[in-house]
Parts: sequence; structure tokens; C-alpha cells
Amino acid sequence: MQALIEFVLKTTILWAAALFWYRVFLQKQNLLTANRIFLLLSLLLPPLLFSLPSWRIVEEKIYSYNLAGIAVSVGAEAIAKPMQAGWQLWTLLLFSGISIASIRLIINLYKLIKIVKTAKKYFFETITLLRLPRSSDAYTFFGYIIVGEDIAESDLSCVVAHESAHRRLGHSFDVMLVECCGLLFWFHPLVYLYKSLLMEVHEYQADREVRRNYSLQYYGQLLLQHAMNTHVSLIHKFSNHSSQLKKRIFMMSQKNKKKVNNIAYLLSMPLMLAFLWALNVQTIKAQVVSEPDEMPIYGRCAGNNVDEVKNCSMQNLMKDLAVQIKYPKSAKEQKKEGKVFVEFVVSKSGKVEDAKILKSMDPACDAEALRALKSLKQWNPAKKDGKKVAVKMVLPIAFRLS
Repeated sequence: MQALIEFVLKTTILWAAALFWYRVFLQKQNLLTANRIFLLLSLLLPPLLFSLPSWRIVEEKIYSYNLAGIAVSVGAEAIAKPMQAGWQLWTLLLFSGISIASIRLIINLYKLIKIVKTAKKYFFETITLLRLPRSSDAYTFFGYIIVGEDIAESDLSCVVAHESAHRRLGHSFDVMLVECCGLLFWFHPLVYLYKSLLMEVHEYQADREVRRNYSLQYYGQLLLQHAMNTHVSLIHKFSNHSSQLKKRIFMMSQKNKKKVNNIAYLLSMPLMLAFLWALNVQTIKAQVVSEPDEMPIYGRCAGNNVDEVKNCSMQNLMKDLAVQIKYPKSAKEQKKEGKVFVEFVVSKSGKVEDAKILKSMDPACDAEALRALKSLKQWNPAKKDGKKVAVKMVLPIAFRLS
């Protein structure tokens, strides 16, 4: 669960940074192909790379020490069971969302396939079109160009030129990549923002292709005449709601009037790679057999020699763990007894890190031992040559009914 949260958090940070950079420095620039590549790379690279093992490794020396064991007798009900139930709930919610998003995608694909099969073929110049009766829609889906029969013959050439640009530039592949990303991140609003911005760039690119042969006045009027909504997604509509049409017409009118900010593009990839490098860090702790000069001390301890301080620390540790650890109800009902060996690290800041089960006894007892150990907040870190160091420790915890 922790690994999943860390994965989503890192991806979110990089997506948010990339979108901020795009909206501030790149969105109104004229390098549309560069904008398209930036959006695709910044969307797809973070989840792909963060799912791989970390490539930046920081090695940290860590000392090893074994503690004496403690025993736990029958007590109150533990919280291990609710923790497991919570994990199961989040897992169910995640996969339910993925299933619903997958069904939605399959339904949209089915609608498009049905349209392709039922539409009439129409040969226009050197292009094969699919014509829809009683419709003025126009859109593309991979290699298919679909136009309604209600579109006037005088406008057909311009409409087909627009949709041919979408097909030639492979925009449907981009849309499907975003849709697949949206299956896993169905809960993430930034994925939907990426899709909106990417399709906006697609329209700008298609508009630029058409403007080579048609005037801005004629083409702008045609876009406004065909402004409409459709019940099928995954497509590039010839025209859509008025707010985006205003942006498209504005971008066409700004062509060659603004200088491109090359510095913003040159810095885009290095900055994104720097974010990836900084976020994808893994610390490898190299175990050292020898003991540090001063071992970790739990609680407040004073003594004339090292042994007195160690005994005081152990007594404080046993006292707090005896209060924290509760015998799990499920283990009591099944009359389970045994030892759980827990490995953990007391970091240079005195925090308990990397706690894990070395030797298991029962899932509920394992979870309760980890929970209690992570709740300990009074560690004083070890020292070597006057500097604070991390120490790996192993603690046996015995669960006994009598």
C-alpha cells in the first residue's frame, strides 16, 4: 500500500510540474509538434519509470545489533484486523474503478466499430469516406474519415482536408494512449486535463494544415456553422463548443506574429529529467558487522558504564512495548503461540524505519508486532566517531497465552 501511495504521489508531482510549465510557457507557442511531444512524454514517462527499480542509489552504512526478546501475554483485541480490512477496501475500490473505465472504453469502441460497419462508403477525389445519414458530424478514427451526409458539397472539400490531417498525423494513436493511461489512473483529474490539452493541440495542427489552402474568414465561418456535440468519444470532431473554437481561431490568426520562446522548449526536457532523477531515489543500506561507539538508547537513561545504559534502554523498551502490544483476538481464539522476529532500523534522526518481519508466526501477530514497534518515538540514535549513524536491530517478540 505504501509503495502504491508513493508511486501515485511521485507521478502526481511530476505531472503537476509539467502541466504548470506547459500552461505558462508552451501552450500559446507556435511549435505545435513540440507541444504534442512534450504532453505525451510528460504524461507517459513518469508512471513508466516510477514503476521500474530506482536508478539513483545512495549508499548508507548501517550497523547491526540484536536485542533481547520480550514476551506478550493475553491482552485486549489488536487493530491488525481493521488495518487489513482497510487495505482490502482500497484494493476493491481501485480495481472497481479500473473495471468501470475499461467497460466505458469498450462501449465507445463498440459504438465506433458499429458506425464503421454500417456507414456507407463514398469516394471523394482519392479518399474513401464513410457517410452517416441524417448527420452533420465529421470526425476521424484511426484510418477512417466519417462525415455526415448533411454536410454541403461545397464545404466537403474543406472538412475532408481537416479530417485527413488528423489521420495523416496519427492523432488517434495519441488519444488511445491517453485512454489506456486513464484506465489505471481513472481517479486522477490530471489525466483528463492532459487529454483535453492534447486534443486541443491536435485541432491546432489540423487547422494549420487546412489554412494552407483556405482563407481564415471562410474556414472560421465553417467551423462556427458546424459547432455541435456528439455522443461518441475517442474521436476528433471537426467542430465543437464555442470556447475552444475561439482558441482555435485565435491561434490561426496569430500565426507567424509571435516569436517562439526557444529557451522554454530547450529547458523542458532537462527539467523533467531532473525531476525524475530527484524523485526516483533509493537508499541502499550497507550492513556493517562492527558496533558503533554508542548504541541506540530508548528513553532517558543515565549510568556509569555502557552496560547500565543498555539495561536501562532495554527496560524502557520492554515497558512501552508491553503497553502497546495487544494479543490479537484471532490468535487467542485459535490458541496460537510463538515468536515473531522483527527487523527494523533506528535512523540517524531516531526514527523507526524499514520495519519488517524476519520470521513470521501468525499474520495478526505479525501485524500487531509491526504496529507496536512503529509507534515507538523515544529512540536516541547511535553514534560513531561522534557522528550519528543508523543501526539495524532485530527484536524477538513472544506471544504466549499463559
